[in-house]
Amino acid sequence: MLALLLAAPLLITLGGDNLPWKDLCAGRGWQHAAYPASGPPAWTDAGAKVIAGLATSATADPNRVYLVGSFDAAAGVFYSVSRMPDLFAAAVAIEGSPRAAIETNRLFGANSRAVPLLWLSRHSDPRLTAADFRLELRGLSQAGARDALDWLAANTRDPFPGEIDCETGSSAFARCFWVEMVKFNAALRNDVLTSTRVPPGSGATLAVGPIGFNSSAEGPGVLVELLPEGYKGPLRVGDRLAHLLQ
Repeated sequence: MLALLLAAPLLITLGGDNLPWKDLCAGRGWQHAAYPASGPPAWTDAGAKVIAGLATSATADPNRVYLVGSFDAAAGVFYSVSRMPDLFAAAVAIEGSPRAAIETNRLFGANSRAVPLLWLSRHSDPRLTAADFRLELRGLSQAGARDALDWLAANTRDPFPGEIDCETGSSAFARCFWVEMVKFNAALRNDVLTSTRVPPGSGATLAVGPIGFNSSAEGPGVLVELLPEGYKGPLRVGDRLAHLLQ
């Protein structure tokens, strides 16, 4: 009698403290891979290649590869879902902002529709909504790490979906599921399909050091949108700065 040995799910984590995720994965029988601290930013093509290498581990179940990014690294989740939607079953972004990924001008709403994404944050970005970027928004207080893993585990990648819709702006990422572009003709233009690119610029946050401000939010004052991990100062996300001390 032969026993069928199933490959374990894989959780890839970007940024934050990896020890809790590693322990939680061990308790579930999952594999865990942490993005290298010395690696390039996860929201770049170079970073995406590192993530792709982790995701295609030969010992992991390719249909149950999950991605989590925390705080400053959360932008890498949005970027990876858009650039490589065929690799992930689901993803979670914890706080942070998609701003860095949006500013690459390579974030597409169409690509996100294949990958459920949960964003644990009190703030969203209207540019994602305008591009119909697939997203479920919850407050961080509504879900902990265990809840995030439960949410991820409920999703399985379909390796051969009946329909795909992918868009790219780079020949370096010309593959999506079973489709791979081998040649581009820049002289040709498609006026039928509307681009789902998430536009940079409008609605972007203004980052002053490690603290992020939403310059497009209505007053009074400036809305604090992002604080660095481990921040111990008096500011809180959602506070408004009415004036600056000289």
